[in-house]
Amino acid sequence: MYDRSPILGGQFKDGKMATISIGRIGDLCVKEGRRSQGVGSSLLNVVESEFVKKGYQASSLIVVANQIRAFNYYIKKGYFFAGQKAGKDFLLTKPFDHS
Repeated sequence: MYDRSPILGGQFKDGKMATISIGRIGDLCVKEGRRSQGVGSSLLNVVESEFVKKGYQASSLIVVANQIRAFNYYIKKGYFFAGQKAGKDFLLTKPFDHS
């Protein structure tokens, strides 16, 4: 069972640590025969829209190290590398613009 609660992160603002709320994406998978048809983008847009509605300042997810296609997909969608989990899987995050 996944813990679907948001996580808290931090960022520096004016030299002080500010707490931010981050929505976590646990699993987002598209069946192999349905890839490159916009299904994943539609799912991701819905999830991110819900995060924004709930007031989260960012989204995060983990990509398994050998999933280079998924890693590149999320980079194109505005995510950036934020670290590695257990020295192999990649933590990606995407801040939301609330202006």
